[in-house]
Amino acid sequence: MRDSVRFVNCAGPGTDLGTSAYWLFTLGILGVGLLAVPTLAGSAAYALAETAGWRFGLYQRFGRAKGFYATIALVIVAGYLLNFVHAISPVKALLYSAVLNGLVAPPLIVVLLLICNNRKILGKDSNGWLSNTLGCLAVVLMTLAGGLFIWAVCTGKAS
Repeated sequence: MRDSVRFVNCAGPGTDLGTSAYWLFTLGILGVGLLAVPTLAGSAAYALAETAGWRFGLYQRFGRAKGFYATIALVIVAGYLLNFVHAISPVKALLYSAVLNGLVAPPLIVVLLLICNNRKILGKDSNGWLSNTLGCLAVVLMTLAGGLFIWAVCTGKAS
C-alpha cells in the first residue's frame, strides 16, 4: 500500500507529506471503495436485468426481482473474491475505476445539464443560474483534472 502512495508525495516542490499522505490516501481509497462497490454492483444488475427483460429496481421485493438481486449479490461476491487474485491489486483497481469515473463524468454532466435546462422536458422546474454555474464549474474542473492525468500518463510523469 505504501508504494501506491508515492504519487501523493508529489503535492508540490519540496513537499513531503510522509505518514499523513499514507493515511489520507488510505481514507480516500476506502471511500472510493465504499462508493464504488454498491454503485458498480447496482449498475451491473440494472444493465443485465434490462437486457434480459427481468423485473428490476431496488423498490421491488426480492420475490419479484430475484435475478436483479442475485446479480447484485454475485457482483459483490466476485469483487470480494478479486481480493484473493494476486495478479490484480485491489488498490490499483479502485484507483483506476475512480480515474475512469472521473474521465467519463464530464460528458455525462454536460448531457444532464442539457436535459435539466430543456423547458420542454422540465417546464418551470428547469435549472436556475446557480445550478448551471456549479454544473459548468464541475465540468471544467473535472475536464482539467482528467486532461492533466492523461498528460501525466502520456509523458511518463504518473506512476
